[in-house]
Amino acid sequence: MDHISIELTPKSKLISNHHGFRAKLKGLKVEYVDPYKTSQECFQCGKVKKTNRRGPLYTCSCGYKKQADVNASFVISTRPSIAG
Repeated sequence: MDHISIELTPKSKLISNHHGFRAKLKGLKVEYVDPYKTSQECFQCGKVKKTNRRGPLYTCSCGYKKQADVNASFVISTRPSIAG
Protein backbone atom coordinates (compact mmCIF):
# COMPACT_ATOMS: atom_id res chain seq x y z
CA MET A 1 0.00 0.00 0.00
CA ASP A 2 1.31 3.45 -0.89
CA HIS A 3 1.47 6.32 1.57
CA ILE A 4 -1.97 7.48 2.62
CA SER A 5 -2.70 10.97 3.83
CA ILE A 6 -5.67 11.37 6.14
CA GLU A 7 -7.06 14.83 6.78
CA LEU A 8 -8.76 15.06 10.16
CA THR A 9 -11.41 17.62 11.00
CA PRO A 10 -10.59 20.02 13.87
CA LYS A 11 -12.94 18.07 16.16
CA SER A 12 -11.33 14.74 15.18
CA LYS A 13 -7.88 16.19 15.84
CA LEU A 14 -8.98 17.39 19.27
CA ILE A 15 -10.42 13.99 20.18
CA SER A 16 -7.39 12.15 18.80
CA ASN A 17 -4.96 14.39 20.68
CA HIS A 18 -6.95 14.07 23.91
CA HIS A 19 -7.09 10.28 23.81
CA GLY A 20 -3.46 10.03 22.71
CA PHE A 21 -2.36 12.27 25.57
CA ARG A 22 -4.42 10.34 28.16
CA ALA A 23 -3.14 6.98 26.90
CA LYS A 24 0.49 8.11 27.01
CA LEU A 25 0.01 9.34 30.58
CA LYS A 26 -0.98 5.79 31.48
CA GLY A 27 2.01 4.34 29.61
CA LEU A 28 -0.03 2.96 26.73
CA LYS A 29 1.22 2.88 23.15
CA VAL A 30 -0.85 4.88 20.67
CA GLU A 31 -1.05 3.74 17.05
CA TYR A 32 -2.95 5.30 14.16
CA VAL A 33 -4.44 3.29 11.30
CA ASP A 34 -6.16 4.14 8.04
CA PRO A 35 -9.91 3.91 8.77
CA TYR A 36 -10.87 3.68 5.07
CA LYS A 37 -13.79 1.26 4.62
CA THR A 38 -13.26 -0.47 7.98
CA SER A 39 -17.03 -0.53 8.46
CA GLN A 40 -17.52 -2.28 5.10
CA GLU A 41 -14.73 -4.89 5.32
CA CYS A 42 -15.37 -8.41 6.59
CA PHE A 43 -13.01 -9.35 9.40
CA GLN A 44 -13.27 -13.03 8.51
CA CYS A 45 -12.82 -13.08 4.70
CA GLY A 46 -11.68 -9.53 3.87
CA LYS A 47 -14.44 -8.83 1.34
CA VAL A 48 -15.40 -5.14 1.12
CA LYS A 49 -19.03 -4.45 0.27
CA LYS A 50 -21.04 -1.41 1.31
CA THR A 51 -24.31 -3.34 1.64
CA ASN A 52 -22.81 -5.77 4.19
CA ARG A 53 -23.34 -3.14 6.86
CA ARG A 54 -26.98 -2.44 7.52
CA GLY A 55 -27.40 -0.35 10.64
CA PRO A 56 -25.97 -2.00 13.73
CA LEU A 57 -25.45 -5.43 12.14
CA TYR A 58 -22.67 -6.53 9.79
CA THR A 59 -23.52 -9.59 7.67
CA CYS A 60 -21.19 -10.96 4.99
CA SER A 61 -21.93 -13.46 2.20
CA CYS A 62 -19.26 -15.74 3.74
CA GLY A 63 -21.63 -16.27 6.68
CA TYR A 64 -19.85 -14.03 9.18
CA LYS A 65 -22.18 -11.94 11.36
CA LYS A 66 -21.21 -9.48 14.06
CA GLN A 67 -22.31 -6.21 15.59
CA ALA A 68 -21.06 -3.68 12.99
CA ASP A 69 -18.85 -1.61 15.30
CA VAL A 70 -17.26 -4.76 16.74
CA ASN A 71 -16.50 -6.02 13.22
CA ALA A 72 -14.96 -2.65 12.30
CA SER A 73 -12.81 -2.66 15.46
CA PHE A 74 -11.56 -6.16 14.58
CA VAL A 75 -10.69 -4.95 11.07
CA ILE A 76 -8.87 -1.92 12.53
CA SER A 77 -6.82 -4.25 14.75
CA THR A 78 -5.40 -5.93 11.62
CA ARG A 79 -4.36 -2.69 9.89
CA PRO A 80 -0.75 -1.50 9.86
CA SER A 81 0.16 1.63 11.78
CA ILE A 82 0.54 4.93 9.97
CA ALA A 83 2.32 8.07 11.13
CA GLY A 84 0.14 10.03 13.51
